Amino acid sequence: MRLPRADGLGGLWAGPKRPLVALVYEDGPAFDPLISALVRSWKAKGLRLAGVVQLNERREGRRRCDMILEDLSSGRRIPISEDRGAMARGCHLDHDALSRMILDVHRSLSSGVDALVVNKFGREEAEGRGFVDTIAAATEHGIPAVIGVPLRNLAAFRLFGDGAAKEVWALSIIPGDRTIIGDSFHPAAD
Repeated sequence: MRLPRADGLGGLWAGPKRPLVALVYEDGPAFDPLISALVRSWKAKGLRLAGVVQLNERREGRRRCDMILEDLSSGRRIPISEDRGAMARGCHLDHDALSRMILDVHRSLSSGVDALVVNKFGREEAEGRGFVDTIAAATEHGIPAVIGVPLRNLAAFRLFGDGAAKEVWALSIIPGDRTIIGDSFHPAAD
């Protein structure tokens, strides 16, 4: 599968005619710091963001890390992992905590934000739940939405986006050293 590479960052955003961007990635643990760096860069430029990024905390003696979502409007962090013990397998998503975060993010769309950022179009979204209503509301109101999309969920995202999204390999937006986000990408720009 071949997706377009961003030409620097200037080629990433298509403006109001295409207010939905999928940052497609294969490696979730590598993507989380990348999208967090992008968000820090935009906030440093004064952009008002709604949405979430994921932080992962490792705990001694645990097979999996704890997932924490940071609300980009308020800075509030909410754990979204159920503590099912050290040897737990399978999904450990706390659906109630995720639902509360989704509601908070959805409400923040009316506060004059410049863009919505959602770190992952995950299983919940692929099954029509999670942040899908929030993403749809943002794009319907002309708020640009930048969504991290794992390659395994790209087909579901394409169905959801109905051809409206620009798809970009996430790693192509980061310069070779992966430490700096370029200046030319601005989600509110035409």
